[in-house]
Amino acid sequence: MRKPLLISAAALLLLSSSCKKDDNIVGPTSQSPPLSESQRASALRGVEEALAAASHQNMGAGNAALVAYLRSQPDFTASGIADTGGNVWARFTDGRLLIIANNRPVSGDTSSPEPPLSRHMPVGDPLVDNLPGSKKARIMNAMGSWFVDPSPVLSGMLSSKGYEVTREQGTVEKLMQVSGDGVFYFDTHGGNGERRDRTEIIALWTATPRTPQLDTAYTGMLDADELCYFTAKNNRSGDTATIETHYGITDWFVLHHMSFGRNCLIYIDACRSFVNRFIISCVSKSENNSGTFVSWSNYVDDSKAYKVMKFVFDRLLGTNYTNIPWTENPPQRPFDIDLVWQDMEGRTPPINKYTDNSVPGNPQIAMLQYKPGPNSHFLLAPSIKFLWVDEIDRKLVVTGTFGKDPRSDGTGTVTVNGNLLTIQSWNNDGEEIICSIPPTGTSAAGDVIVTVRGHESNVVQLTEWIGEIRMRMTSGYVGMNLAVTFSLHLRADVHSFRERPHETPQAASQILTFGAPDTRGNWSFGGTNTTHYTSVGCNVVSTETWANNSGGLPIVYFSGGPPNGVLMDFEIQPRARTMKVRLDASATNVINWSCVDSITCSGPTIGVQYSGVSSFSTSIFNRTAPGFDTLTLSFAPNFDILPSTTQRPNQMNPFHGGDPNATQTPTGLTTIECAGIQARYRPDPNAGQRPLASTRRRR
Repeated sequence: MRKPLLISAAALLLLSSSCKKDDNIVGPTSQSPPLSESQRASALRGVEEALAAASHQNMGAGNAALVAYLRSQPDFTASGIADTGGNVWARFTDGRLLIIANNRPVSGDTSSPEPPLSRHMPVGDPLVDNLPGSKKARIMNAMGSWFVDPSPVLSGMLSSKGYEVTREQGTVEKLMQVSGDGVFYFDTHGGNGERRDRTEIIALWTATPRTPQLDTAYTGMLDADELCYFTAKNNRSGDTATIETHYGITDWFVLHHMSFGRNCLIYIDACRSFVNRFIISCVSKSENNSGTFVSWSNYVDDSKAYKVMKFVFDRLLGTNYTNIPWTENPPQRPFDIDLVWQDMEGRTPPINKYTDNSVPGNPQIAMLQYKPGPNSHFLLAPSIKFLWVDEIDRKLVVTGTFGKDPRSDGTGTVTVNGNLLTIQSWNNDGEEIICSIPPTGTSAAGDVIVTVRGHESNVVQLTEWIGEIRMRMTSGYVGMNLAVTFSLHLRADVHSFRERPHETPQAASQILTFGAPDTRGNWSFGGTNTTHYTSVGCNVVSTETWANNSGGLPIVYFSGGPPNGVLMDFEIQPRARTMKVRLDASATNVINWSCVDSITCSGPTIGVQYSGVSSFSTSIFNRTAPGFDTLTLSFAPNFDILPSTTQRPNQMNPFHGGDPNATQTPTGLTTIECAGIQARYRPDPNAGQRPLASTRRRR
């Protein structure tokens, strides 16, 4: 067995200073005769042993040792350290590429930001959905047992939001079958090297070990730089990792053998894969060039990559997974990719940043970055922000982020308590849905969910209150008593929500609405009163009678509308836990009044009779009319309406002018009473998707 070359400390220092990209030895552009199987196998065994030895050094020294070894071997004609310093590459004399990943933190200086994407980036369809066009999600893992397996956790997250998840080993054959996925996630090693023409090539390790038989089967792909050889750590063996050589796929492999669905998410959880040519290769193989690409700009620790992956998918899906360091309390809804990244980068330190300080004086930085498709507001799940009920037109307005109208294929729905509503409109930017909503029944209020292609949104409660507010008006000496019972049905979304991830949730500051269409009023009249007074030297005994009468009133929505009805409008202030209310009631020709005045002067007593029919109109606590107070009701913390009693004097004397000599006061009393109203479908601060059960993964 070929032993790795032992290199002195002086040689290491020399190589560390000279193994830059510009100093690489590049072989001929024409392909040399193929190596025999015994030559290639022997060369790869030597590389594996050299990597095992180099793994015990710091990355700079280890990679320098690897290059020194490669340059000493006759089967390689070119070798070097990748421009980021995180992996070594070599080219066999027959032109085939080898990537060697040391799987240690970065050592090259990559603290500068990624350069702008090429102007030749494919232009996608500007009318793509915000959500992936396919429910299929493919999770591929090529890493061995030395590393964290993210598949179980990620599979649970995606399944909980309606994705049809396939979990596979990331083999060459399985990668060749990738087609049409809405979500493609690949956990693997990444590295870069050079083609014979000195252009960069990006490679991803696969789970397919190199064998002589597969070398024969894959001859065309190996010679075309679609596949390469890739040597890296893989499985656990006691306290160390095995060193193995597998096949790696390149950007050319992606172009020739893979494809992705419309508006898909392509998440490559690998080192140094956020590179222009690799991004272009992947995005161009998505339908209509609409894919969103995510990967690391440099070399990253396995544990860090795993944690950040959970954060990204948790925020995009709204799963509120508990087993990550950045759990939100209360849970939050899904957000689009722009807001998720703004949240990550706005933290101190940024969540998507990995800094390696293993080489003294040479800290290295890796960033998880994304390249959005034509629609930057990419989503993995629809998201409800707020609900509002238009009681006049019996509509429910749902605002949030939902993607392009999917109703053409019958996959967009809005439900209340599991009951489908009829969707009237779904606006072009996917941020508002208008539905018909009935005034009563199981679809009138409750849990609201938007579903797009099987992906469910967060749950938001449309809260309702059904109860009574009673008004009693007693007069002074005229004896009339009026009672109006307002049987109200009120609906509103009073839950607290976030405009952006990680914010403190806030409810709307003000909600203006009316009573629901089944709101109504009931009134009753009655009373009698006898008044004694002196007028112009005569004694007057006046007996006034208000015939007992009652009736019902429907809801009206505007003052000056139908003459018979009740008007209720509400100014709800969820943050202050208060509600200002206007209550108006009116009815025509419902008051039957009669009066007998017995007048005694110097002669006999004379009886004079009066009678009349009239209407009533009350504007109780009209917050706009001068001289009227505002009826303010308070909410309990759970949004039950608290009991309340309000009283104030009134001048209720529509027919009798009174007399300054009368001994009884004309002033009456108005009493407004609310015995308290229980809220139904109260806001649930934990109404997001139920957190997944925490899963401990082996490191």
